[in-house]
Amino acid sequence: MNKNKFLKEILQKGFFKGVFLTVFLGYFIFITTDIVNSSPYEKKDSHKEFKNEPELDKIVKGKAKVIDGDSLYVNNNEIRLLDIDAPEYRQTCFDDNNNSYKCGVESANFLRELIEGKDISCYYSQKDIYYRILARCFLGNDSINEKIISSGMAVIYDLSKANQTIINLENRAKINKLGIWRGYFQLPKEYRRSEK
Repeated sequence: MNKNKFLKEILQKGFFKGVFLTVFLGYFIFITTDIVNSSPYEKKDSHKEFKNEPELDKIVKGKAKVIDGDSLYVNNNEIRLLDIDAPEYRQTCFDDNNNSYKCGVESANFLRELIEGKDISCYYSQKDIYYRILARCFLGNDSINEKIISSGMAVIYDLSKANQTIINLENRAKINKLGIWRGYFQLPKEYRRSEK
Protein backbone atom coordinates (compact mmCIF):
# COMPACT_ATOMS: atom_id res chain seq x y z
CA MET A 1 0.00 0.00 0.00
CA ASN A 2 1.49 3.37 -0.90
CA LYS A 3 1.95 6.12 1.63
CA ASN A 4 -0.70 8.52 0.24
CA LYS A 5 -3.36 5.82 0.11
CA PHE A 6 -2.56 4.78 3.69
CA LEU A 7 -2.86 8.39 4.96
CA LYS A 8 -6.10 8.86 3.06
CA GLU A 9 -7.62 5.77 4.71
CA ILE A 10 -6.55 6.89 8.18
CA LEU A 11 -8.07 10.32 7.64
CA GLN A 12 -11.33 8.83 6.37
CA LYS A 13 -11.59 6.60 9.44
CA GLY A 14 -11.23 9.60 11.74
CA PHE A 15 -8.04 8.38 13.40
CA PHE A 16 -6.57 11.88 13.68
CA LYS A 17 -9.84 13.31 14.98
CA GLY A 18 -9.74 10.81 17.83
CA VAL A 19 -6.10 11.54 18.63
CA PHE A 20 -6.72 15.29 18.51
CA LEU A 21 -9.78 15.00 20.73
CA THR A 22 -7.89 12.84 23.24
CA VAL A 23 -4.94 15.26 23.40
CA PHE A 24 -7.24 18.28 23.66
CA LEU A 25 -9.32 16.75 26.47
CA GLY A 26 -6.18 15.71 28.35
CA TYR A 27 -4.78 19.22 28.12
CA PHE A 28 -8.11 20.74 29.21
CA ILE A 29 -8.32 18.45 32.25
CA PHE A 30 -4.70 19.26 33.17
CA ILE A 31 -5.26 23.04 32.97
CA THR A 32 -8.61 22.88 34.77
CA THR A 33 -7.17 20.78 37.59
CA ASP A 34 -4.24 23.16 37.97
CA ILE A 35 -6.56 26.19 38.12
CA VAL A 36 -8.97 24.57 40.59
CA ASN A 37 -6.16 23.42 42.88
CA SER A 38 -4.48 26.83 43.13
CA SER A 39 -5.92 29.54 45.35
CA PRO A 40 -5.46 33.22 44.60
CA TYR A 41 -5.65 33.96 48.29
CA GLU A 42 -2.98 31.61 49.62
CA LYS A 43 -0.71 33.32 52.11
CA LYS A 44 2.80 34.02 50.85
CA ASP A 45 5.55 33.77 53.43
CA SER A 46 8.08 35.51 51.21
CA HIS A 47 8.37 37.74 48.19
CA LYS A 48 11.23 35.47 47.01
CA GLU A 49 9.13 32.54 45.79
CA PHE A 50 9.78 33.09 42.08
CA LYS A 51 12.38 30.98 40.30
CA ASN A 52 14.58 32.17 37.44
CA GLU A 53 13.92 35.82 38.20
CA PRO A 54 16.20 38.60 39.38
CA GLU A 55 16.47 38.85 43.15
CA LEU A 56 14.02 41.43 44.45
CA ASP A 57 16.47 42.61 47.09
CA LYS A 58 15.39 46.21 47.65
CA ILE A 59 12.33 47.31 49.56
CA VAL A 60 10.13 50.40 49.83
CA LYS A 61 7.62 50.55 52.68
CA GLY A 62 4.97 53.09 53.48
CA LYS A 63 1.46 54.34 52.82
CA ALA A 64 0.12 53.76 49.31
CA LYS A 65 -1.26 56.49 47.06
CA VAL A 66 -2.84 55.08 43.89
CA ILE A 67 -2.18 56.67 40.49
CA ASP A 68 -4.04 54.19 38.29
CA GLY A 69 -4.75 50.45 38.08
CA ASP A 70 -1.07 49.38 38.12
CA SER A 71 0.85 52.41 39.40
CA LEU A 72 1.17 54.04 42.80
CA TYR A 73 3.34 56.13 45.07
CA VAL A 74 4.97 55.00 48.30
CA ASN A 75 7.03 57.66 50.13
CA ASN A 76 7.31 59.79 46.96
CA ASN A 77 8.61 56.77 44.98
CA GLU A 78 6.61 56.04 41.85
CA ILE A 79 6.00 52.30 41.60
CA ARG A 80 4.82 50.27 38.61
CA LEU A 81 3.43 46.88 39.67
CA LEU A 82 5.54 44.13 38.12
CA ASP A 83 3.98 41.49 35.81
CA ILE A 84 0.64 43.23 35.30
CA ASP A 85 -0.88 45.71 32.87
CA ALA A 86 -4.12 47.44 33.86
CA PRO A 87 -6.33 49.42 31.47
CA GLU A 88 -5.22 53.01 31.03
CA TYR A 89 -7.19 55.54 33.07
CA ARG A 90 -9.05 56.96 30.02
CA GLN A 91 -9.57 53.53 28.42
CA THR A 92 -13.05 52.12 27.83
CA CYS A 93 -14.04 48.46 27.55
CA PHE A 94 -17.27 46.63 26.72
CA ASP A 95 -19.28 44.42 29.05
CA ASP A 96 -21.10 41.19 28.11
CA ASN A 97 -24.10 43.26 26.88
CA ASN A 98 -21.82 45.29 24.59
CA ASN A 99 -22.19 48.42 26.73
CA SER A 100 -19.08 50.56 27.08
CA TYR A 101 -17.75 51.40 30.51
CA LYS A 102 -14.66 53.15 31.89
CA CYS A 103 -12.54 50.11 32.68
CA GLY A 104 -9.45 52.22 33.39
CA VAL A 105 -11.32 54.14 36.08
CA GLU A 106 -12.81 50.89 37.43
CA SER A 107 -9.37 49.29 37.66
CA ALA A 108 -7.90 52.33 39.45
CA ASN A 109 -10.86 52.39 41.88
CA PHE A 110 -10.37 48.70 42.63
CA LEU A 111 -6.72 49.31 43.56
CA ARG A 112 -7.67 52.43 45.53
CA GLU A 113 -10.21 50.48 47.59
CA LEU A 114 -7.66 47.74 48.17
CA ILE A 115 -4.65 49.79 49.34
CA GLU A 116 -5.16 53.58 49.41
CA GLY A 117 -3.61 55.03 52.58
CA LYS A 118 -2.58 51.59 53.86
CA ASP A 119 0.95 50.48 54.76
CA ILE A 120 2.40 48.25 52.05
CA SER A 121 5.79 46.73 51.24
CA CYS A 122 7.18 46.71 47.69
CA TYR A 123 10.12 44.51 46.70
CA TYR A 124 12.17 45.37 43.63
CA SER A 125 15.53 45.17 41.92
CA GLN A 126 15.28 47.68 39.08
CA LYS A 127 13.52 50.65 37.53
CA ASP A 128 11.93 51.00 34.10
CA ILE A 129 12.84 53.50 31.36
CA TYR A 130 10.60 56.09 33.06
CA TYR A 131 12.55 55.66 36.35
CA ARG A 132 9.60 53.98 38.06
CA ILE A 133 10.36 51.18 40.51
CA LEU A 134 9.19 47.82 39.10
CA ALA A 135 7.91 45.97 42.14
CA ARG A 136 5.87 43.21 43.65
CA CYS A 137 3.90 44.81 46.45
CA PHE A 138 2.25 43.27 49.48
CA LEU A 139 -0.46 44.31 51.90
CA GLY A 140 0.60 42.22 54.87
CA ASN A 141 1.25 38.81 53.30
CA ASP A 142 -1.19 39.31 50.41
CA SER A 143 0.26 40.00 46.97
CA ILE A 144 -1.33 43.13 45.53
CA ASN A 145 -0.16 42.20 42.02
CA GLU A 146 -1.89 38.81 42.27
CA LYS A 147 -5.11 40.26 43.73
CA ILE A 148 -5.41 42.63 40.77
CA ILE A 149 -4.90 39.81 38.25
CA SER A 150 -7.25 37.42 40.09
CA SER A 151 -9.99 40.07 40.12
CA GLY A 152 -9.70 40.53 36.35
CA MET A 153 -8.71 44.19 36.70
CA ALA A 154 -5.48 43.72 34.72
CA VAL A 155 -3.78 41.35 32.30
CA ILE A 156 -0.34 39.78 32.41
CA TYR A 157 2.18 42.30 31.06
CA ASP A 158 4.50 39.78 29.37
CA LEU A 159 3.34 36.17 29.25
CA SER A 160 6.84 34.92 28.39
CA LYS A 161 8.14 36.25 31.73
CA ALA A 162 5.13 35.37 33.89
CA ASN A 163 5.27 32.79 36.65
CA GLN A 164 2.76 29.94 36.78
CA THR A 165 0.87 31.39 39.75
CA ILE A 166 -0.03 34.58 37.93
CA ILE A 167 -0.88 32.66 34.74
CA ASN A 168 -3.30 30.47 36.73
CA LEU A 169 -4.88 33.52 38.35
CA GLU A 170 -5.45 35.19 34.99
CA ASN A 171 -6.93 31.99 33.55
CA ARG A 172 -9.33 31.75 36.48
CA ALA A 173 -10.42 35.38 36.00
CA LYS A 174 -11.03 34.68 32.28
CA ILE A 175 -13.06 31.52 32.97
CA ASN A 176 -15.17 33.31 35.60
CA LYS A 177 -15.50 36.45 33.42
CA LEU A 178 -14.26 38.74 36.17
CA GLY A 179 -13.39 42.40 35.69
CA ILE A 180 -12.44 43.26 32.13
CA TRP A 181 -12.88 39.60 31.10
CA ARG A 182 -16.68 39.97 31.39
CA GLY A 183 -16.76 41.41 27.89
CA TYR A 184 -14.13 42.50 25.44
CA PHE A 185 -11.35 45.05 25.55
CA GLN A 186 -8.23 46.27 23.84
CA LEU A 187 -5.04 45.16 25.55
CA PRO A 188 -3.64 48.13 27.48
CA LYS A 189 -0.37 48.09 25.52
CA GLU A 190 -2.34 48.15 22.24
CA TYR A 191 -4.47 51.00 23.56
CA ARG A 192 -1.31 52.99 24.42
CA ARG A 193 0.06 52.38 20.93
CA SER A 194 -3.19 53.55 19.32
CA GLU A 195 -3.18 56.76 21.40
CA LYS A 196 0.28 57.88 20.21
